[in-house]
Amino acid sequence: MKDWVGSRSNLTSEGEPRFTRAVFDQSTGTVTLTHTNSYARLVKGYGLETLSARLQAIMRGVAGATEAFSSPAIKRIDVVSSDGRPMISTTPEAFASVNPGPSDQQPAEVDPSTAGSGTGQSGTLAQRNAVAKAESYLRYTSFSRKGLISQLEFEGFEKKVAEYAVGHIEVDWMDQAAKKARQYLDTTSFSRSGLIDQLVFEGFTREQAQHGAEAVGY
Repeated sequence: MKDWVGSRSNLTSEGEPRFTRAVFDQSTGTVTLTHTNSYARLVKGYGLETLSARLQAIMRGVAGATEAFSSPAIKRIDVVSSDGRPMISTTPEAFASVNPGPSDQQPAEVDPSTAGSGTGQSGTLAQRNAVAKAESYLRYTSFSRKGLISQLEFEGFEKKVAEYAVGHIEVDWMDQAAKKARQYLDTTSFSRSGLIDQLVFEGFTREQAQHGAEAVGY
C-alpha cells in the first residue's frame, strides 16, 4: 500500500499526489488514506451526497488501486480529507465491486480525428482533453452545464477551456436533470419542491429542475 502511495499511480493529471499518507493499523486491519485536498474543496468538486461514491469510482479507475488493497491483512479501507474529515469507509471486497469512474490521472493526448462523439474535434490540446474529460464524466454520472464546468475547473482546467469543452459536446441538459433527480432519490428522500431546489442548487435552470422532478413522478 505504501509503495502504491509513493508511486506515479498516485499522481493526478497535474502531477500532484492524490493521497499524502497511508497508515495501516494491524490490530484492526484498517488502512487509512489521507487525501491531498480539504473536505470543503472535495465537497465542492464532487457534491456532498455523492462524495464517497464518486471518490471510490475515481480510485477504482486508477492503475494499481485495487491490487494495492488486495492483501488479506487489509480488512477495511478508510479515506479522510487533509483536514481529517471522514469520506470513505469500506471493505476491500466492496471497493473491488465499484464500477471504475473517470480517472483523474493524466489523460492521453487526443487525436483531433478521434476526439469523441461531441463536436469538439478541433482546438488546442487543453481544449481537446477537456472535451474528452467532460464526455468521460457524463458516461459515469449526470451534471448540469454549470456543474460540469465547475467540475472541469476543479480538475485544473482554466474556466475558458472548461466552457469551451462543455460547449463542444452533445448533451441534453433536460435529460441530465432527470438522471440527477433519480440519483438523488436513490440515496435519500425529497419533496417535490425540495428536489427542484436541490437541482437548482446543482446548477440546473428552474425549467430543467422542474422537468427532472416530473421525470421521476412528481
